[in-house]
Amino acid sequence: MPNYDKLLQASLPEVMDAAIETINFEHEDIDSLLEANVAEFESLNYCVFGYFNRKDVFYLNRTGRRLLEIYQSPFEPSRSVSKPTFSLSLNPFHACDDRDVIETCRPKHHVKELISLTWGDTWLRGSKYPIRSTAGLTLAILFAGREMLGSEQIQNASFRHKAFQHQYGEN
Repeated sequence: MPNYDKLLQASLPEVMDAAIETINFEHEDIDSLLEANVAEFESLNYCVFGYFNRKDVFYLNRTGRRLLEIYQSPFEPSRSVSKPTFSLSLNPFHACDDRDVIETCRPKHHVKELISLTWGDTWLRGSKYPIRSTAGLTLAILFAGREMLGSEQIQNASFRHKAFQHQYGEN
């Protein structure tokens, strides 16, 4: 399976580029972007979400909603009424990827995103794309990717634990 990541990244930009062209440089401001036609993203077999900042996710495609529904607890009373909720990690490392995309106005591939769900966290791997206004300014970031395999989830959790262990003192 070591070539799985290469296959994902090889096909992802081609598919995403066509979908992004439908909204990139088409909107003057955030309000008009929120009214954009997102039909191209709904049919993709990748988890796609858009956000203005890490606390303000404004779009999640059908594949992303299905992924989150899998992890939604059957004991949540609002399961049948509300959509599953998630948030992005506020880790400065992930914010650095966002800054790179905004400053260079270029996609960044092979990035990891930590998604916080009601039950815990899960890792996604994919690409981040800038969504730009008619003036060329970055309005939002679009992430497209897939959930990482279980073994990679464990490795990332271990790495994250070690990175923040020094905050709690030595054992």
